[in-house]
Amino acid sequence: MSMIPGGGQAINEDDVKANDYEVIPPCRDIKMHWVEAEVKYKDDDPSYARVNATAEILDGPHAGRRIWEGWTLAGNGVKTEVANKIFDQVCFALNYPARINSPEELLNKPFLGDIKVSKGQNGYSDKNGLAQYKKFDPLAQKPAASGGQSGGAAWRRS
Repeated sequence: MSMIPGGGQAINEDDVKANDYEVIPPCRDIKMHWVEAEVKYKDDDPSYARVNATAEILDGPHAGRRIWEGWTLAGNGVKTEVANKIFDQVCFALNYPARINSPEELLNKPFLGDIKVSKGQNGYSDKNGLAQYKKFDPLAQKPAASGGQSGGAAWRRS
């Protein structure tokens, strides 16, 4: 069993701030890139696979802020179909002609994203998410047309 450094030390209540950030208002065409990405599986469901990723804003007043996204790419239901279409849009925005094979291929490639606000539920605060993914053209400094592409790698255990 590994130990957490400082385990058992008292927590100073004044140092703990609940939700000490402001939700970013909805905005379009924000330059960002993915800084973390991983595939998660369920031990009890071999047909399930979800990609979780963290985007970081690169420019403007919110530079450095992060937004978390996730797509269930293998599983059952309408949500999985929608997630696959959105993930294809993510890959297309990063200039991949087909779906990527590894989540690491998302990392450190700039794209333009539209930031949305989702209403908090069950006592949670409002949160940010991404609504659109578009190609970043460093020469034009404006978004290129967005779109999706289906097909490509299956998100299954090998």
